[in-house]
Amino acid sequence: MVANYSFEDYTGAVPESWTIAGATATATKITENAQNGSVAIKLEGSSGDRCDLKQTIAGIEPGATYTMSLWYKDNTQTAGASGRRRWLNLINDTGKSITMPDKSTL
Repeated sequence: MVANYSFEDYTGAVPESWTIAGATATATKITENAQNGSVAIKLEGSSGDRCDLKQTIAGIEPGATYTMSLWYKDNTQTAGASGRRRWLNLINDTGKSITMPDKSTL
């Protein structure tokens, strides 16, 4: 259901079907050490600024069960101490965050 999940297709500096958000967020196409396919994306911004990688997914059925997984690599040696956070935020079509039934977190 996720389009261009391995970032193989690009339009300029942004993978097709994805948007980048954040005041200083930049995306760079990486052609080595990809987890799937031959391309990865490097997302970065100034310290303290959010860098979001987003995609709207159509066709989600209420009450259906879906399995989601992701892979990321943090190349910063002090990533844990620097306050970097990674999370998956699900938002419905009205813009409201969706809470997982078991209140699981990533």
